[in-house]
Amino acid sequence: MPRDRESLLDDYLTASSKSEDADAELRPLLRAGQALRALAPTEPMSVDAVAAGWRRLLAQAAKLQAEPNRRFLWQPWLGRVAVTAATVVLLTAILGGGAVWASADSLPGDSLYQIKLLVQELRLFFTFDPRAKAELRVEFNEARVGDIRLVMEARRQVEVDFRGVVESIDGDVWVIAGIRVLVNAQTEFEGAPGVGDFVHAHALAQADGTLVARQIEPENEEFEIPLGEAVAELRGPLSSLTAAAATLCGVDFGVAANTDIEGAPRAGDPVKVEFAVEPDGDFLAVQIGVEEEPEECELRVEGTMEVVGDGGGTQPWVIAGIEVFVNAATEVRGDPQVGDLVKVRAAVDAGGRFFALRIEGEETEEAVEDTPTIEVQFEGALQSFDAIAWVVSGRTVQI
Repeated sequence: MPRDRESLLDDYLTASSKSEDADAELRPLLRAGQALRALAPTEPMSVDAVAAGWRRLLAQAAKLQAEPNRRFLWQPWLGRVAVTAATVVLLTAILGGGAVWASADSLPGDSLYQIKLLVQELRLFFTFDPRAKAELRVEFNEARVGDIRLVMEARRQVEVDFRGVVESIDGDVWVIAGIRVLVNAQTEFEGAPGVGDFVHAHALAQADGTLVARQIEPENEEFEIPLGEAVAELRGPLSSLTAAAATLCGVDFGVAANTDIEGAPRAGDPVKVEFAVEPDGDFLAVQIGVEEEPEECELRVEGTMEVVGDGGGTQPWVIAGIEVFVNAATEVRGDPQVGDLVKVRAAVDAGGRFFALRIEGEETEEAVEDTPTIEVQFEGALQSFDAIAWVVSGRTVQI
């Protein structure tokens, strides 16, 4: 190993080991890195040897993580930054930066393709959020399918493997993830996969541009992207529902393959949609169910107050990622501040915007429950009214 790279690795390992948190985060990788540094061969290692060594490293790190009573912090900010840095340093120290970057454009059969796959495995290994990990798996598999298409176009003879849904079966011709795969008497099957099943296909690309399956087996890895936690629910008449989207009360929702749809809701049916907020602010339906009684459009949210807007219906308040407008008709119980856990009940206007009917914190709600209610009657001139409130002689009455 050249002296400058070795010095860089020495400095990094020494600095990281001085921090208790970093040491806890990186202990498996640091130990392996120190061993690799001490045992670095004088002759350059082959790409296959490096890839095999790194896979053994990851397996050993996984065992260390699983040891009972072992404390690993894996804070999102520390783990991601520190481990990525260690990974880059170690890979660069062993292979040189050029090999790592050049592997990005490699295809099955190229000498650097194993490094490309290894980098993907490292990213998966050090991604701890289940949703992010599943998204990476999908991304990498789509890239793998693209690589195989290029190999078939180039008429290379090479072994490949990929995952995907069986889209059709016509005799000896299967279509998996959009790729035409031939099966024959030598093809091994595990179980009885059929159309609609998610499988792992091992195949041999032929010189004539075809793909012949050697083995097709059920895929047990989690490729389905988990839905976020539902933070709100909206009730109202369903406008439309497709495999990808739903609309009610003028509000649009994404629908995923694993959205729980109860019954067979149709346009016009009263439904309740429990939904999560995506990172880009879009709503994703977690569950859609038919309600027994028709209801007016109403939103219910329980979550953290993120932004306190104005009270004139201009600047929205943000609760659990959902924008809610507050106006004179809104009943605000207590003095909710940013960071407070609150409950919100809101109506929906014709443009699909939420206008809060009531906002209350948990403590406020408990206090109100202990307060006796008083019925009042009064008469006056009706000044204005809408679906949210009436104004009678200057008094606002919430509907």
